[in-house]
Amino acid sequence: MLAKPDISLFCYLYPGSPEKQKRIIHLLETCYDYRDPASETKTWCYFTRATRPGARNQIVDALECAHPEHVIAGFEVYACKPALSRQLNHPEFKRYHRTATDEGLYAQPEDMHAWYPTVGFLARGAVAGPGAVVITGLITVKEDDAAKDSALVILRSFSEWVEREEPGCLTYCVFTRPKAPGEILLFERYADVASVEAHMRSSKFAIVMKTLRPLTKSMAMNEWAELPTSFTGNVVGGGETGSPRL
Repeated sequence: MLAKPDISLFCYLYPGSPEKQKRIIHLLETCYDYRDPASETKTWCYFTRATRPGARNQIVDALECAHPEHVIAGFEVYACKPALSRQLNHPEFKRYHRTATDEGLYAQPEDMHAWYPTVGFLARGAVAGPGAVVITGLITVKEDDAAKDSALVILRSFSEWVEREEPGCLTYCVFTRPKAPGEILLFERYADVASVEAHMRSSKFAIVMKTLRPLTKSMAMNEWAELPTSFTGNVVGGGETGSPRL
């Protein structure tokens, strides 16, 4: 089950064009070696909007941005809060932001929030396998602690079932944050589209959704394509001792 890193960062980036999206991805992948143990990064997973027919894009389509089709999203999980602070103040990270500003890559400022893993698993062991499909889900619960607590109990039980029964689901992690007490964020990774479809067709999934519905104001989900340079796990550096820059 879930190893408990102190802090996670979830962000949306808003490129101004397809070319600027490619440039941002290149900079993200090369500006800093997140597999270096000194970074204390356990997960570095970035993804772009899924474009396959039938893909759900409820969350990204609701974002207040001019070009939802170009949005990049990402999860970074750190071993501790000081590690996140060091990363945000690292010269290479600051250079990335200077370059993005100088080249006018963003159509609007990025959204970035701290979330805390609450139930579920980032990986069954030290490191999750490479994924092809990411699902993010946003649940807004009714305005009382009992509704949220009940929803988390349901999701804990479901995540345990997923961990046992669905090998095609590589990550099923549920996040909460004090600054948005009514929200629950789901981070799911799958080996392929067939694994996503099997998950959503399961009778267990249908029961969980039916049980959650009376506790919630809204539920939305989004499908994404994972960048191949991503890594997700419970150990610093994705289980490697550092890797050369691309």
